[in-house]
Amino acid sequence: MLVRPQQGLDLGERLSHAFAVLLEEFDQAVIIGTDSPMIEPQRLQDGFTLLDKHDVVLGPSHDGGYYLIGLRKLLPEIFSGIPWSTPDVFQQTISKIRNHLVALLDHSYDVDEPADFERLRNEVAENDSPYLVQTREWFRNYSAK
Repeated sequence: MLVRPQQGLDLGERLSHAFAVLLEEFDQAVIIGTDSPMIEPQRLQDGFTLLDKHDVVLGPSHDGGYYLIGLRKLLPEIFSGIPWSTPDVFQQTISKIRNHLVALLDHSYDVDEPADFERLRNEVAENDSPYLVQTREWFRNYSAK
């Protein structure tokens, strides 16, 4: 996993820049948002595996966006002209990549609204998976304050 400072004026520019940097060093790259803590490690691995035979992998979110995007070559055009933070992000992205081999992961959600936060709190409380150790700890220590 690599962590780098973001560069760009909007999410599209930041994603495009991140992929440009990553794809200089690696044959494929997957990016997720920090607002999707329930994405299990296997789903990330599935994204990389699908990139072996696809140009683009998307994990659609229930709010009309996506929680994961993976590329094996830079496609900066798919990040321009997108109305970020709207229910149209996924569909507009799909229309821009229709000439590429695309794989879709299962739908999931990200945490944008108070109801999403409550859903996360409930799911974390019911899930004892090791990848959620720090999220459970955060809820124990900070959520009630």
